[in-house]
Amino acid sequence: MKRLPLLAALPLLCASALSAQPLMSVGYFNGGGDVTAGPGGDIDKLDVRQITHLNYSFGLIYNDEKRRDQCGPEGSCSSARDLAVAEGAGGSAKAPRPA
Repeated sequence: MKRLPLLAALPLLCASALSAQPLMSVGYFNGGGDVTAGPGGDIDKLDVRQITHLNYSFGLIYNDEKRRDQCGPEGSCSSARDLAVAEGAGGSAKAPRPA
């Protein structure tokens, strides 16, 4: 009876591994065929999710960016945590108080 939750979770674990399998291979690093229109590749089978993710990840690594998508264009974040840090460090940023 103690193994029942584990047995119930096993199909979920297997299903997630199988659904992630197509995203694990990036064709333009292994000579085309499954993703790119390179040697043996088909442009109609291009998986845009892989290429977009790789381009985004490469940009973050190459430019040494730290989650800029959560910050404004100036690079200043306005989350409650950042406001609290600025306030604790003597900054002038104040969180709005409820009326």
